[in-house]
Amino acid sequence: MIVKNNKVRLKVIPLMGCKKALAHYKTDELVLTPGFNEIPDEVWNELKGNFSNIRNYLKAGHLEEHLAKKTEEKIKVKGKGKKEETEATVGTDFAKLTNDEAVKVIEDTWDVKALKKFAKDEARADIRNLILDKIKMIKKKEGDTE
Repeated sequence: MIVKNNKVRLKVIPLMGCKKALAHYKTDELVLTPGFNEIPDEVWNELKGNFSNIRNYLKAGHLEEHLAKKTEEKIKVKGKGKKEETEATVGTDFAKLTNDEAVKVIEDTWDVKALKKFAKDEARADIRNLILDKIKMIKKKEGDTE
């Protein structure tokens, strides 16, 4: 799932009680940088079910599920004894984006881990080179010469 943080600041999401998210990230919080972020579909759907803040951010336009498709699956919403459900979504893999969409995502992605994942799965040489150039630019700005 490619998730866009439309705000100019980081969004920090606690992962308490989210088994899939804790196992995937091996930390107790998820940090969404401004712009595009990559999150596994099953982790994203678990977070949507566990945290009303995420559902509220989506409704308010602070977060956006980029090119996501709704599925038939429903996610039970935790909290206050309500029997609410929300729709599960499945994202479009970066490698399946059109060239124009891929360029748009790369230009607004500032998370090096997400860019590295995009590069790993990318077969188009021009798109892959654009990703690698973006990673170098970010590392140079951060003073990382690695």
